[in-house]
Amino acid sequence: MSIETNLASIAKSLETIVIHMTAPAAAPVMAAVPVPAAAPAAAPAAAPAPAMQLPPAFMQPQAATPAGPVAPFSDAKGLTTYVMSKYRELGPVKGALIQNVLSEFGIKNINDVQPAQYSAFYAKVEAIV
Repeated sequence: MSIETNLASIAKSLETIVIHMTAPAAAPVMAAVPVPAAAPAAAPAAAPAPAMQLPPAFMQPQAATPAGPVAPFSDAKGLTTYVMSKYRELGPVKGALIQNVLSEFGIKNINDVQPAQYSAFYAKVEAIV
């Protein structure tokens, strides 16, 4: 099964669950009384395709919230300049803790920090006091 097929199956199952959860409690079903058959009707018209339903509000994707403060740099050169000035500001003892932040990201060299990690890296370095 492909991922798309799995997702479609999950979505259909969730729709069914929501329908059953939001339906009022059903009254006990009574035995059906036979009704005399009427004259044969003409061929039934094609049923309209069911409308696409949106998932309930609790399933709507949320807008991404910022992970923290926005980094004042946007490239490797700016990152290096920031780290060097922060190291000087903190001093050699606390400045060495920047290496711990790099380790938290699973990297050893400042040049390996990816642009997607800049804001998180900046927030963690700023938290060093």
